Amino acid sequence: SNRVHVAVRCRPINEREKTRGAVPCFEIDNTRCTITDQASGEQRQFTFDHCYMANGNLQEEQAEIMKDLGTEVLSQAIQGYNVTVLAYGQTGAGKSLTMIGKPQSP
Repeated sequence: SNRVHVAVRCRPINEREKTRGAVPCFEIDNTRCTITDQASGEQRQFTFDHCYMANGNLQEEQAEIMKDLGTEVLSQAIQGYNVTVLAYGQTGAGKSLTMIGKPQSP
């Protein structure tokens, strides 16, 4: 379609964060991400075109993102349209992994 698509991909808590007692502060539900303030319990809800939660099966996750977002972008680029894919986030959050996967991935 001729509109901007916005997606979010959340990673699980890593081992370093677990050893420091961190707990997840968000829940993912298809197109909705709910973030809970650990101190106050206040919740904020955000809606996107797609929400993804890293579940440890990288190949499955990458295939889903490609199906939902990449196929249309590639199709439009082949048709001669200008397209852009932008990954934004904190260092170590998984931007490069989301964009290019691992070398052994198809």
